[in-house]
Amino acid sequence: MSSWFGSGAALIVSGLAYVIMRHLHHLPGRSSGWAMRGVLVLMFLAGSALAVTTAGHLLQGWARDARNWGGATGSAIAVIAAVLAIADVSIGLWKGPSGRAAYIAAVLPVILGIFTAGALHQLYTTTTVPARTATAQISTWLSGS
Repeated sequence: MSSWFGSGAALIVSGLAYVIMRHLHHLPGRSSGWAMRGVLVLMFLAGSALAVTTAGHLLQGWARDARNWGGATGSAIAVIAAVLAIADVSIGLWKGPSGRAAYIAAVLPVILGIFTAGALHQLYTTTTVPARTATAQISTWLSGS
């Protein structure tokens, strides 16, 4: 299993985010929005760590094949889907965080990873490396090592 998911940091951090998301109703009303924003960030961090593992590359390969199979239309649909996912996560962080935005934040790095050039690829490379480092640090902190 470790060969598919790397060190497991993505699974640990996404598990933490899921547990927090399921227990948000115990928080006072004013703090739950900020806690949900933290969940969005944790899910994005976990997705970034997962995107560079063997499982992430497999998912990106399947998505790249589907995009290429559709030709120019498939590429256009992939770009539109990526932009909409970025918009959904951004609006979730800014205005109204939700569980749907958190799940989209978790797969956003995998979506961005299917692009090999252009602005979306630059966004992927700019966010993935720091996010992987942060995920590893959170995982180490949680494990007590």
